[in-house]
Amino acid sequence: MRPNVIEILGGPQVFGARAARVDLLEEVERGLPIRAYEAVSEALELTPVEEDRLLQVSLRTRARWKRRARLDAAASDRVVRLARILALAVLVLRAAGTR
Repeated sequence: MRPNVIEILGGPQVFGARAARVDLLEEVERGLPIRAYEAVSEALELTPVEEDRLLQVSLRTRARWKRRARLDAAASDRVVRLARILALAVLVLRAAGTR
């Protein structure tokens, strides 16, 4: 079993039909879609204060994101890191549940 980071980032709802073959490095460099950030935030049930701290952004920066389609590369990298941690946690908890 491998952690499904793309699914945590929103899967086909965010990346469309190409979700199965997304190159994360390329997406981070280009900037993730805002919806990927929203998917991770919802999955983790983050409060605005937690989002600010984990993503190292201010409320004003997050407000500006609402007017754009994509995050910048630095924020995209942090979102992917959070998604990887969540995907690994899900994997570990599923494995623990099957024992």
